[in-house]
Amino acid sequence: MISKSLIKTLTQPPHWIDRPNDTNEIILGTVGRLVRNISGCVFPGWSTEEQRREVAEKVVPAIRKLPGQKAAYDLPMEEIPYELRRLMRLHRRLSAVMSARGAGCHLICNPNRDEVFMVNEEEHIAYHCFRPGNDMPRVLRRIRETAGKLDKALPIARNESRGVLTSCPEDCGDGTVFSCILHLPALDIAGYMPQAARAAEQLDLGICPYYPMHHNRNSGCGIYTLFSGMSPLGHTDEVAANLATIASRLAEKERMMRNELYRTALPELVDRIHRSYAIISYARLLSFEEAVDHMSMISLGLDIGCLGLADESEIPHLPLLMFGAEVSTPAMNLCMMENHSDPGNMHLFLRSDLVRFYMQGIVTKELFINESNE
Repeated sequence: MISKSLIKTLTQPPHWIDRPNDTNEIILGTVGRLVRNISGCVFPGWSTEEQRREVAEKVVPAIRKLPGQKAAYDLPMEEIPYELRRLMRLHRRLSAVMSARGAGCHLICNPNRDEVFMVNEEEHIAYHCFRPGNDMPRVLRRIRETAGKLDKALPIARNESRGVLTSCPEDCGDGTVFSCILHLPALDIAGYMPQAARAAEQLDLGICPYYPMHHNRNSGCGIYTLFSGMSPLGHTDEVAANLATIASRLAEKERMMRNELYRTALPELVDRIHRSYAIISYARLLSFEEAVDHMSMISLGLDIGCLGLADESEIPHLPLLMFGAEVSTPAMNLCMMENHSDPGNMHLFLRSDLVRFYMQGIVTKELFINESNE
C-alpha cells in the first residue's frame, strides 16, 4: 500500500503549477506527450492482466534507468485510492484512461511531479512533460531526449513507412502530442471562443475547457487547453512550433480584447470583477465551477489593475490550475459529509488555506472611468 507520507506528497500541487511565472499571465503551462509500444506485445486495451504485468516487468526497470527517474515514485495503479486518482487527473498526472486502470498498470512520477510515465495506459508507455508558461523549447527538448533513450532501451513497435505504432492506426507517426493551457477570460466574455475553436480546427488543432467538468458547457471559465493531434512521421518539430505560434496569437488576441473591454465596457468589466471579489471573499459554499469562474475574474482583475495588493508589493502569481487539490482531498470530502446533507453538489471551497492565502492581501482599486467608458 502507498504510505500516508507519499499520499501527502502526491496531493501537493506539481511544481509546474505552483511555480511563479510572471513572464506570461495568459499562457499558463506547456505540456508534451510521448507514447511508445513494445514490439510483440498486445496493446493495453486488449491485453489480459498477466500480459500487462509482463509488459510492466520489461518497461518499468528501463524507465527507472532514465536520467532523473531513479528517485521517482513507482506506483501500482491498484494501490492508488480513488480520491488520489481524481486529484492526480485534475493535475494532469493521470489521463482519463489511466485513472480507470488497475492491476499490471504503473504510474512513475518524479519528485517534482513535472514528469510522469504511465505504463499500460492506452499505449504501453505514455510520458507527460510539464513546464510553466510558454516554454515549448524545453518541453520539446525533453520529449526528444526521452524518445531517444526509450528507443535505444526497449524494442519499440514501429513501421518503416508509418513510424511508431499505436493502438489507433490513424495516430501512427512520431508518437508526440503537444498542448498549451491558456487563460482567456476576455475572449470568453466577448463570445470569441467558438470562432477560435473553428479556426484552430482548420489548422489541425483543438481547443477545449481545461477542467473536465466544463466540457459540456459553452464557457470554460476562461481556462482552456489548446492541443495538437498526434504528430505525423518526421513532423514533431513542425507540430510543436505551429501550436506555440497559435498559442501566442491567441494570447495576443486576449490582450487586444482586454484593451477593447477596458476602453469600451470598463464599468461593466469592473463591476463583474468586483462582484467576483465579493463572492470569493465572503461566500462560504461554492460549487467548483462557480469558484473557478470567480477566481478567473479575480486573476483578470489583477492583470488589468482593477485589483491589487494592500502592501503595494508585486502581484503574486494566482495559481488558477491548483484548484483541483482544494476540492478533491479526502479531508475536504469528510468535512463536507459532516457539515452538509448533500456532499455531492457543493464544496467547502472557501475554507481552504489556498484561497485564504491569496485573498487576504488582495484589495479593490478604483479605476478612472471617463465619459468614453460610460
